[in-house]
Amino acid sequence: MRGKPCIDPVGVRTVCDGHTGPDIDPKRIYTDAECDAWRDADLAEADAAMRRLITEPLNDWQRAALIDFTYNLGAGNLAASTMRRKFNARDYVGGCAELNRWVKGRQSGVLVTLPGLVTRREANAWVCLQN
Repeated sequence: MRGKPCIDPVGVRTVCDGHTGPDIDPKRIYTDAECDAWRDADLAEADAAMRRLITEPLNDWQRAALIDFTYNLGAGNLAASTMRRKFNARDYVGGCAELNRWVKGRQSGVLVTLPGLVTRREANAWVCLQN
């Protein structure tokens, strides 16, 4: 159920379309309208951060992949990434390939490859490489 809070595979409370944060009440079921509002606000924040950090022109596909990355992993990870350096050097193929490196998460303190992240990053990389 989209509006029911849960704990994701790395132990973060999430709800709706991946919204996280202290504003989630774990005992509440959120409406589609509330989920849509969070999604739109979270995507706008990810888009703004991505535009601030990637200074070279992107096509719509690259932009979509990087917004999803930033939405899922945060601006801090994009800022510190080799992927950012590659995009800002106009190495678009290399930047897109970097997406596939972001497939691990901590479970019980151990960094492990998460199948769901492998699938998501493969999709992001495919989108990123479209013209």
